[in-house]
Amino acid sequence: MKLKIPSKFSSIGAKLFLCFWLIVVLTTGITRLVSEQFRTKSFIAPSHRGDIVKIERIDKLIKRDAPQHRKLCYPFYQEEPSENYC
Repeated sequence: MKLKIPSKFSSIGAKLFLCFWLIVVLTTGITRLVSEQFRTKSFIAPSHRGDIVKIERIDKLIKRDAPQHRKLCYPFYQEEPSENYC
């Protein structure tokens, strides 16, 4: 079975026009569908008190064990350490 296309739709300009608008409509519809699905699923749940306590404890451990800012010296081009070597 052969599909007959009217003569006004047989030109390349008409085919490009129809394909362009088909792509625009499909892209807009798909974008709206995906956006709607994400909108209903995104919410911020309140933190549990136990989680906050754990985070505070880990924060204290990190701050307690953090190395102090020391000046680091590396003798890149020296064979033997000099007095500037830390």
